[in-house]
Amino acid sequence: SKEDFKKIREDFSNLMVATQVRGTHATGAFVLDAKKGIRYYKLPVPASRMVKTGEWFALLDMLNTDTVAIIGHVRFATKGSTSVNENNHPIVMNNIIGVHNGIITNDCELCEKYPYEQEVDSAAVFATIEHFAKKSRVSTENIAKALPKIKGNFAIMLADNRRTDSVFIARDGSRPIVHYKDVEEKL
Repeated sequence: SKEDFKKIREDFSNLMVATQVRGTHATGAFVLDAKKGIRYYKLPVPASRMVKTGEWFALLDMLNTDTVAIIGHVRFATKGSTSVNENNHPIVMNNIIGVHNGIITNDCELCEKYPYEQEVDSAAVFATIEHFAKKSRVSTENIAKALPKIKGNFAIMLADNRRTDSVFIARDGSRPIVHYKDVEEKL
């Protein structure tokens, strides 16, 4: 119902503001819709400012019964200027979009093997996965081939615009990850 989606929008926005303690340099989110694909919005501002923008409301107004997931990220910048919005999350790499928490220590090496334009180390994660999924689409198999190439620590969530029914989640064991699905409410 409309009330259910209103509650989801409010809860998600409140969650983004609550997690801003992890980083105030940039905020972003993407909505994965089974029929309409992926839409995202990101800015180099704290979540408390982001959730008040018309673009944020427009992104969350996309939520409907075809929504597969809403994924958000707050950034504490360690590498790559936040003023260059391509460095902020979600990171877009051709058909792949994702968020990363952690530090990649071999990002320069990965950029040589799997070139990308962004300055941020997170781009190395998605460029590497994109390389293994280039001829098809993201799957657990090509993620499993890509992850051993990545050195550092990470928690990632990603989606592929060619496969709008799935979200992929992985971590190296040192980073927390939270996933919520309300089976009773089918949310």
